Amino acid sequence: MGIDLISNKKELFVLYQRFHDHVDGKGFGLYLKKTQTEALGGDINLSSEPDKGATFELHIPDSKSTN
Repeated sequence: MGIDLISNKKELFVLYQRFHDHVDGKGFGLYLKKTQTEALGGDINLSSEPDKGATFELHIPDSKSTN
């Protein structure tokens, strides 16, 4: 479905924020993904265009020790 990043940039990963009211949801999915990704030392990026879809990239560092 896509998200308008220009008008919603500050609300993307806010708890209980929803962008589409015609589908079920509580508004905490993106918030949880961002907080958990960052807790693992990673980051999350989004590219999106309304009516075209969205692509999320999660970057999580390898936790393997090199001792």
